[in-house]
Amino acid sequence: MSKRNERAPGIRSDGARRLGRMRTLPALLCAAAVTWGMTGAAHAGPPGAATTEANTDDDSVDVDRPLSTPPSQPTAEARATAAQLYNDAVASARKGRAKEALSLFRAAYEQDGSPEALANMAVIEAKLGRPRAAAEHLARMLQNLPAEYASKMDDLKKRLAAQVALVGTIRLEIAAEGEVFADGKWVGSGPFTSTVYVNPGHHVVRLQARGVIVERPFDLDKGEIGVATVMRADVDALVAKLLPAASAGPVAEGPAAPPSKAVVATGASLAVAFAGLGALGVGVAVRAAGERAKIEDGVEQFGGACPASSPGFTDDCHARDQEAGNETIGKILAGTGFAAAGVAGLGTLLYVTVPALRGSASPTAARLQVLPAPGGVVLRGTF
Repeated sequence: MSKRNERAPGIRSDGARRLGRMRTLPALLCAAAVTWGMTGAAHAGPPGAATTEANTDDDSVDVDRPLSTPPSQPTAEARATAAQLYNDAVASARKGRAKEALSLFRAAYEQDGSPEALANMAVIEAKLGRPRAAAEHLARMLQNLPAEYASKMDDLKKRLAAQVALVGTIRLEIAAEGEVFADGKWVGSGPFTSTVYVNPGHHVVRLQARGVIVERPFDLDKGEIGVATVMRADVDALVAKLLPAASAGPVAEGPAAPPSKAVVATGASLAVAFAGLGALGVGVAVRAAGERAKIEDGVEQFGGACPASSPGFTDDCHARDQEAGNETIGKILAGTGFAAAGVAGLGTLLYVTVPALRGSASPTAARLQVLPAPGGVVLRGTF
């Protein structure tokens, strides 16, 4: 296992690694293959070139945590953190703590995307008997290999082939839009092409789109390859089969329903009732106005006025004020009643004369239209 320079300045400002003080990639791959628990300096020699200690790894370390994508332009702080994590990983590996080293190498890679960390992760995964993860790391290295390591491309491909021979391979050729899952784990949003490595056994690739699911099952043994192809036509065919109303176009509107007798009767009754309330208000207002005028005339004949100018007119003026209040109440009742009657009458008239307000005639059976929508379907119909 190789070790980075202990100082952060060992990383150039342009993000490339200063390999003069660090192990080169081929040396890393070779040195990392030695038995865990190295006590001396890392060697670029064959496996077993270093002494070992007993494996004291902690089984509680999570080695299955998904690998996050590192930043394309890591900051100086991220690089310094990655360097420290890398060195801690080397120290853990020398103590025989492979899982702990793997976790630290993963954290270092997620900080700055170093190929050295990824290389060591692949070696550890292989030694832990996890060829699927080792293949994923090697494949990722080949996709993002720095130019200075281009001469080692063939060696990396051989290492990848050795791990791929121990697992199954599924090539994803997704030409339809939708969310793609492999064994329940999200892979990406189509369309795209990619490769996933799986342990030998039964596997299912699913694409979820437009409210349907397209499945591609596989039973793969070691070294076998399956191709999961999903075309847009596959999704269209399944939608047409399972959701026929979705491909039938908009629901045709039928003739307008005839006016409902119950609605017309209710509207007319409300109009009459409110009109009666208005008429009652008119009657109250007219009577109160007449009584008020009589009282005012009587007070004036005896030389008085309201408000009472003498104690003799107090009762008359009080009665006059009561009738004035009744007159106001009557006017309010009249205005409210006639206005409500007008609204009820006009609404009933429009309901009878404008077919669009009544909707289409209800069919003898319920109609259901299923329309595809992002993330699912929309149901529309008459029930």
